[in-house]
Amino acid sequence: MKIFRTCLSFAVAMSLFTCSSLIAQTKVKLKATADVGFSSMFWNSSDERVKSWGKNSRFKLKSIQEMGAIRFDASAAKGKKVLKATLYLKKAGKDRLRILRISTVNNNWNEGTEKKAYGPGNGACYDFADFNTKKNWAWPGSQLCDVILGAGHSLAHWGEIKHIDGGWISLDLPPKLIYAMCLGDSDGLAIQEAGDLAYTNNFIYSREAGKGREPFISVELGDDLTVTPSTPVVKVEPGNAVAKIKTGAIKVSIDAPKNTFCWRIKANGKYVERWQVAHPKKEGATVFYIEYLDPGQKYEIEVTGVSAGGISSKTVKLSAHSSKVLSSAMSLGTFTAPSSNINLIKGANKFSVWACPGLVKISPESGKVMFGDIEGKDGTKANAVWDGKKVTLFGCKGEYVSFQLIIEKKVDLLEDVKISLKNLKGSGGAVIEETEIELYKNWYAKNKNKAWQPAYCVPLKHAQSFKIPDPIRKMETQKNQGIYFDIYIPKEAKPGSYKGIVSVSSGEAKVSLPIEVEVFDFLMPDKLSFWPQLNSYGFGMDRKLLIPTYQLAHQHRNVFFHRSYRPKLSGKGKNIKVDWTAFDKSVGPLLSGDAFKNNRRSGVPIAALGLPFKDSWPTNLSPETYKYKGTWDMASDKKSRQNKKLIGYINEHYMTSPKIEEGLSPEYKNAFTSVQKQFIEHFKAKGWNKTEAQCLFMGKNTHRIQYKVNMWWTTDEPYHWIDWLAVRFFAKLWTENRGQANAKNWVFRSDISRPQWQGDILDGIVDNIHFGTGAFTSPPMYRRAELLTRNGGFDRRVYGSANKDNTSNLGSIIWFVNGWLHGANAALPWQSMGNAKALDINDSAVGGNAMFAFAGKKLGVPVVADIRLKAFRDGEQLVEYLTLFAKKYKLSRTQVKQVLYKSIKFEAGIAKGAGADNADALRFSRLKAWQISKLRRALAKEIQKK
Repeated sequence: MKIFRTCLSFAVAMSLFTCSSLIAQTKVKLKATADVGFSSMFWNSSDERVKSWGKNSRFKLKSIQEMGAIRFDASAAKGKKVLKATLYLKKAGKDRLRILRISTVNNNWNEGTEKKAYGPGNGACYDFADFNTKKNWAWPGSQLCDVILGAGHSLAHWGEIKHIDGGWISLDLPPKLIYAMCLGDSDGLAIQEAGDLAYTNNFIYSREAGKGREPFISVELGDDLTVTPSTPVVKVEPGNAVAKIKTGAIKVSIDAPKNTFCWRIKANGKYVERWQVAHPKKEGATVFYIEYLDPGQKYEIEVTGVSAGGISSKTVKLSAHSSKVLSSAMSLGTFTAPSSNINLIKGANKFSVWACPGLVKISPESGKVMFGDIEGKDGTKANAVWDGKKVTLFGCKGEYVSFQLIIEKKVDLLEDVKISLKNLKGSGGAVIEETEIELYKNWYAKNKNKAWQPAYCVPLKHAQSFKIPDPIRKMETQKNQGIYFDIYIPKEAKPGSYKGIVSVSSGEAKVSLPIEVEVFDFLMPDKLSFWPQLNSYGFGMDRKLLIPTYQLAHQHRNVFFHRSYRPKLSGKGKNIKVDWTAFDKSVGPLLSGDAFKNNRRSGVPIAALGLPFKDSWPTNLSPETYKYKGTWDMASDKKSRQNKKLIGYINEHYMTSPKIEEGLSPEYKNAFTSVQKQFIEHFKAKGWNKTEAQCLFMGKNTHRIQYKVNMWWTTDEPYHWIDWLAVRFFAKLWTENRGQANAKNWVFRSDISRPQWQGDILDGIVDNIHFGTGAFTSPPMYRRAELLTRNGGFDRRVYGSANKDNTSNLGSIIWFVNGWLHGANAALPWQSMGNAKALDINDSAVGGNAMFAFAGKKLGVPVVADIRLKAFRDGEQLVEYLTLFAKKYKLSRTQVKQVLYKSIKFEAGIAKGAGADNADALRFSRLKAWQISKLRRALAKEIQKK
């Protein structure tokens, strides 16, 4: 493999260094005084994150998996202008090094005394700055990644190394890294390599190797730095925006200073740790927060500016109170489960009937509750909607409420079964019309465990006849049939109680079940506060099915998200032209809302549209448009099994490709910005201004192998540094060229599975970030998402998966609520589209989340929805309750979480051993249907209080 190497005689370099030192005293050598290797990995039950090897003779650089930190004695450079600085490292074996990432380390660490590689914790390790004392790198639960490479206000740099004979490599460093070490603004430097799919173990000699193999920095110095920094202009106030349950915060705002490299800040005489203190912005005020303070206490704050030369400004002293404890005395009460024993309602000797909550799965073969969602094992216990005599529901205006009716046959073949529910009548002539009551017959499919279960909902007319067993389903062991009732409460409905009768009959055998719906006095908004955003991959989908799928999702308060709408183009570069004819015909009704004029949220346009931009659109990647001189081969039928060779081509690109901004031609960039401009202008002319148009790059370079797709970068869930740089490039290209267009309508979105390595690379240029399953299911990850959102200005969202088909549907509700409580404004399953096979084997047909299935003529409708779509709807509606509750009582989401957890507690997590990119690894804690019901009622009670 060809690797670009700039070779230089190390002996000559050292000779020049020595002579320069003797003659002009302009060069100094900063020697390493301590170093340590780190691993972020958990391998084969061995947690390397708590391993130490500070006294080993070498450390390893291996993408984001293993890295090092080196402390240098920078005293010789203090007070001097840095003209040039170069880091020298000696390799301890073969390597695949091209790019190094270097940064300050924003907390002090202990090298320790452990000599053995991956030895027991002793000194610094990935999880602790000092394992011996369990000193955190930053906030509780933080890790090394939170104080390096742009995180924790660290200063970061990256560049291509030079390979020097004798096994040395060098990298030029910016002066800021030297100044930081001189001023005590960093404890040495962190080092990480860019990485590729080879995952090479690149060993570097540490200072313990001795014999002239130790790391060092050569610094060329200029004149003394004698300027005095300006006196800081500071404002301090309670940091209410970031207040926590147990700790307080102070907001610090410092006007743009002169001649200031960093600030030293004290709170009540104690220095604030570096990871909390931002560096001065180039323009405007710098704002940051001092957190983890005693709440509601007065603090004396001292701020001193420090120049690059180490000269201090006058110290400014102010006082401010930290934010008060973020708590709420509110309580939703104690929730108790229904417990009474009940009998099934019998229809002569032909059938029996009982009701259960809509999302509960009842086995069609045994009649048993499949995943413990209600009390008892069958219909002999009262549940959230059924007391053995009456169905009881409640909801607000504009909300869907639901239940299932389970009809169990007592004969071999139960024929001519009919169900109807007429108008629900309230006081004073108020009525919920029969047209607001939707019936569905459960369609059964086999889940991952090969067990038959209710899956898809097939529309059923009132009093439409059916049989048990279902002759279309042909399940000989079927003993019962579930009927799903969706009742839409009209927006204009009067608050109060509405009553009716559910009639069930089979020939002469009939039963009547009373039903009561309580309508609350508040309104479910048409505009979604939280998006269930259904990502979609086609799986052979007929384009004619797209509009029906959009309509079905829209009716369920979901946002169907499909990215196949690509207008025709002509020309190239800045002269490229868009033909909108076909696009307007297909997409126009979605953007105007005309496609939804018959839906409950009539005329409300789709909330989000995926724009068609990708690596090879609007301009195809080729050697003419991308100056890459390597191998362009992709998979073919003949080469499909030659993955190793093809991965080699991808690794060749990692090692030899030009910088993306330099490699892509002006023609490529001009076409991109021209089409972007035409999109913005066309939407403006059409009045399509209520939809979030998302530009997102969702490529994986391995798709060159798997799917023969022309892309060179992994912009979806970036891992290696060149991929992060590609995301940054496309984001800047988008956000810097959208002109005066409303940024909230024309967003750049990125999906991130490893926020711990994001640093500040996407700050200010990405609008929305969906954090992945592993990135949004633990307190440290929630904290990172919070900090990234605050510092980068993103809208926080989450992606992952609906509950698996062999788990409780209530899991999806937990996912939504958990996401909202931790700051997310949308939840996106990695995919949602099934196919015709999904009607038989559900998720197994497409690898997961088969929330829609193609029914064709078999079921009388083109597309049917899995019950999980209703779970998503119910989850979104519950979030609307939470939003209204929070708004009324002026509570933050953290406070709402505190209130909820007094009565009910739930959380999301990931499957053991799952990788960060495994969006299908989401797991949920167990809740029962009655708990969600009690929560809804308690919230409604508080919302309605005068």
